[in-house]
Amino acid sequence: MPISFSVIVPLYNKQAYIERALNSVYAQTHAPKELIIVNDVCTDDSILVAQKSLARLKQRRPEIHVTILHNKENKGPGAARNYGLQIATSEYVLFLDADDEYQPRLLEKIQRLVKDERADMIIFGYRRLPDNRVLPSPTITAPGWLTPHDHETYRLNDPLSIVYDRRYPLGPGSNVAIKRTATHGLRYDETAKVYEGIDFWFRVMQKIVNVDGNVFYLVGEYHVVHSVPESLIRKKLAITDIEYPRVLKRYAFSDDRYEKALRIRVAKMWFGNSYSRLNKVIDKLLFIWRCRNLAKTIIQSNQFPGSQ
Repeated sequence: MPISFSVIVPLYNKQAYIERALNSVYAQTHAPKELIIVNDVCTDDSILVAQKSLARLKQRRPEIHVTILHNKENKGPGAARNYGLQIATSEYVLFLDADDEYQPRLLEKIQRLVKDERADMIIFGYRRLPDNRVLPSPTITAPGWLTPHDHETYRLNDPLSIVYDRRYPLGPGSNVAIKRTATHGLRYDETAKVYEGIDFWFRVMQKIVNVDGNVFYLVGEYHVVHSVPESLIRKKLAITDIEYPRVLKRYAFSDDRYEKALRIRVAKMWFGNSYSRLNKVIDKLLFIWRCRNLAKTIIQSNQFPGSQ
């Protein structure tokens, strides 16, 4: 029997990109069972564009069941993903950001891994635009916690090691396919505005590890992540706009080596990104002063080489 997939698309003001994203879903050589679009109270024509695109695409692939959900208020991407996950019915679930796109053979490749290797979680590589960078890089040497499965797939022997090795990204662009039952009892933190994806996927992976599940990494350009001007992570900030990541609070006093490693990795990303997006010199200086203890921890962290 074919493996069934649900693709969940959180949608907020992406009228210029949503058609491209939907086209990539319908272009899959292995069609998903269902497509779930969550309207997070768009104020532009995103839903209208989506509906027009779907009217055309449904004629080509009528077997894909489409559901459009409507939030009553704007709650952010984490809440939108939770809403979609709540009603998803397929064996495996993927999230696709409305400004990104899949390559045509992604679901076909994942299905083979699931059927042949009983994979519970598949993390897949992507091309990032506009800098045209492929992650993970095809030229890097695989770390010891990866065992080659075929020419483009690795089994993770120690899955949680991935949290401190930035050569193998987990979370950006929602580059994950997950067995739906592995998410039971777990949801995105809807109060978080930054790094909620990394936080969620780490907790899901912890659950999979605890039951001896199988995690694979699919390298290659199966996903295209577009960095667009509207992205929240590119928006310029004032000091009052900066949110301290909730994932840092979650593991602030943990002695678990993986949770500590995750905290260091997120701290590095957040500190560098926040500082670079501050407009005023006075805000930059104030930010450094307020985060001086965290900065000290980052500088002193050298026990996890992959986090550098």
